[in-house]
Amino acid sequence: MVLLALATGMRRGELLGVRWLDLDRVGSRILLPQTKNGEGGAVWLNASACRVIDSLPRSTVARDRVFRVADYSSEENVSLCFLRACRKAGIQDFTFHDLRHTCGSWMGMQGAGLHTIAAQLGHRDVRMAARYTHLSPTYSLDAVRGLDRVFTPELAEGFGNALVPNGNVNVPKLPLTLPNPAFAEVIDSEAV
Repeated sequence: MVLLALATGMRRGELLGVRWLDLDRVGSRILLPQTKNGEGGAVWLNASACRVIDSLPRSTVARDRVFRVADYSSEENVSLCFLRACRKAGIQDFTFHDLRHTCGSWMGMQGAGLHTIAAQLGHRDVRMAARYTHLSPTYSLDAVRGLDRVFTPELAEGFGNALVPNGNVNVPKLPLTLPNPAFAEVIDSEAV
């Protein structure tokens, strides 16, 4: 259940409610008849989610749940079991619901847009998806470093020693050379 939550971003109650007839392996999705917001929806399955589903003992009765309620008894019991497993592993301050945040964050760091993340997590509003997407410091640093490809080497070299000891930025007087010549009409070196 934990691996499926990580791979799909599904809510605990949604996972407990999935029946074998809700699985559309051809379409790589789980069809949810009703979500938290009261509507039906679909959760897309990646290869990891499919491997988890394939590893589970399959029932011959289509209406049976994938995760039998008797095994977990309640949503609260799932959270309690997860909390105990986290403690045993030495993980603190992490709940089952945080797996949704992890899925959303990982999707964002792989380049998925907020609308895509919102759709996968079942959010009507992208603002809610933004609350679920936490970028790692390394990802943020790599993203901002990607801007170095925008500037020409001469401009990037000119800013190499831009910080002076008192912490003020010393902007070198360089000819501004941006990749798109149209920018030259809008921005000149004095404006920078």
